[in-house]
Amino acid sequence: MAKRGNREGTISKRKNGTWCGAITLGYDANGKQLRKFVYGKTRQEVAQKLHALKHQVQQKTYTSSIQTIAEFLEEWLTYKCRSIRPRTAEAYTRSVRHLSLTLGRSKLADLSPQEIRTAVGDIADRVGVRSANQCRAVLLNALNDALDLELIHRNPVNAIKPFTESPRKPVNWSAADKQRMLSVVQAHRLRALFYLAFATGLRQSELLGLRWDNLSANVLKVTQQLGRDGQLVALKTRSSERRLGLPDDVLDSLQAHRNAQVQELEVLGVEIPIYNRTYASHSKRVESAHGRN
Repeated sequence: MAKRGNREGTISKRKNGTWCGAITLGYDANGKQLRKFVYGKTRQEVAQKLHALKHQVQQKTYTSSIQTIAEFLEEWLTYKCRSIRPRTAEAYTRSVRHLSLTLGRSKLADLSPQEIRTAVGDIADRVGVRSANQCRAVLLNALNDALDLELIHRNPVNAIKPFTESPRKPVNWSAADKQRMLSVVQAHRLRALFYLAFATGLRQSELLGLRWDNLSANVLKVTQQLGRDGQLVALKTRSSERRLGLPDDVLDSLQAHRNAQVQELEVLGVEIPIYNRTYASHSKRVESAHGRN
């Protein structure tokens, strides 16, 4: 064992030629000594690590958590999902899955900006820049909570800038394109849905969440949407709720669709108030009834 320098802690050379350093952090409830070990290729490297570690202990910024990133993110996600919307929870879950694959084994207390930059870069190469930025945002959120819980003394994600994303170019259909599309779906049983989509520009989830009681005369009230779990949920913000005036040709298409729904329900013997029915729920009922028959 090489002689240690003043206030370096314990430093020793290992059999494989590398160096190891240790510092006593205190004692547990049973009086057992708690020690932290650091490693390096040279004595000087280990001494620097010990000096930084001692400084953290003196400044009370050192955390001794042995929890891995995967373990922490799993607990954090479970807690977070209690207070966020289902679709947000799905997005967080996907990001946590990517992060656990790349950073899962790293210790929460030892996570460095360089590790995060490498991991986010790997995610960008595998699934794209947008997903990588989402993963970075989720990790930033999670580690801010870890900071509040005093599990870490700084958030290393702050040192990593998000990727610059190329703006998405919208695909604009001409009047001829729309007419061609409507002629193709003319025989489709949900053709009114396509008419409504072109007339209003509603999102798919908003269209599928519409009920007949959302329509009053020629005014359509958009107040909810269909979640991925098949349940109706409120729109993300109150400002997303809106009233839209519908032209006569769309109203005619909706009336024809409603008449067809009534006929289908009579044939299949399904008794559900039609005013409370969505596009999605009606389609599922019809398919289910056909399956039974």
